Amino acid sequence: MKQKIIFLLCLFLLIQSASGYQPIPIIGYYFEYAEDVNVHLGDDTDPSLTPSAPDTISYTESFSMYGELKRQQVRLVLTVVNVLPDGAKEEEQYDDLVYINGNYIGKLNDLVKGTEQDYDPQQVELIFSSDLIHKGENTLTVTAGANPDHSNYDDFVIASIYMEQYGGLKHWLFSYISPNTVILLMIGLLIILAGSGYYLNRNQKLPFSTNWCLHAYWEP
Repeated sequence: MKQKIIFLLCLFLLIQSASGYQPIPIIGYYFEYAEDVNVHLGDDTDPSLTPSAPDTISYTESFSMYGELKRQQVRLVLTVVNVLPDGAKEEEQYDDLVYINGNYIGKLNDLVKGTEQDYDPQQVELIFSSDLIHKGENTLTVTAGANPDHSNYDDFVIASIYMEQYGGLKHWLFSYISPNTVILLMIGLLIILAGSGYYLNRNQKLPFSTNWCLHAYWEP
């Protein structure tokens, strides 16, 4: 039983290291608990929206990075309500745009479903290069689209924001801990395991390409 548990643990770590996509939160704790915003972009009061009164025509969220991003892609997820969809009759007049540090990354109208505005929350996803984010203060900006003479703006709500960078286990560790610290921790762990009767069995045959795994035997 003990060997099976250790085998499954090794297999899990191998899959994690190979497949990658360990999220590193930037905004929001994790996806199910994104950062609540509930900001109304636009210029008209709409009782069906929460909040009903408009807050602004351009919303900016600031966030700080304490190190450089080590992967190529960043994923941004916005929960929006009542964005005018692509293909709607007046869509070409109202472009609700998204920027990272002033760099355009996408248009909300292209990402929402349907052909008419409705009040059902939708999650839209934008993937962009990590080169747009730098160490220190950064900004995420969403603007409400307007008609040609700017006499009317699209009215919609951003309910929540979540943003993460993609990275494997190694990249996740090195984003928060220096490589030398990781090496020292690994050496310490091996010493503890050796003192407790743990060892590496390189002759163990496994049902995948690697021919060794960490096995544990507690010496009585």
